[in-house]
Amino acid sequence: MTTGFTGLAGHVRRALATRVRWEGTPPRPVPVPGTEFDVEVDLVVLAMGFEGVAPGGLVQGLGLALDARGNLATGPDCATNVDGVFAAGDCSRGPSLVVWAIHDGRRAAAAADAYVSRMR
Repeated sequence: MTTGFTGLAGHVRRALATRVRWEGTPPRPVPVPGTEFDVEVDLVVLAMGFEGVAPGGLVQGLGLALDARGNLATGPDCATNVDGVFAAGDCSRGPSLVVWAIHDGRRAAAAADAYVSRMR
């Protein structure tokens, strides 16, 4: 886990890091004390992305099931364990490419349309 950077005159020279262990549900990285280290670097690229499904709020309120990775559990039609609730993209797949989110969104929309059509 990167914990910081050092450098000189606005140029990064070293990345500071620590080893981690995974704890909790969903699993989260926890720094292991005493395992700090640093690495010489020429360039740092920051990838800021999906943090995962927040287990409280709407997820808890609706009683949505999570899979082993902490994502919303869905079937092949993007349906969750709650009747009439569908999920797509990062919340059900985990962090991925936007093309997968589009693909999943289309599948979920078709499944939701079929669900609503049966209700008429």
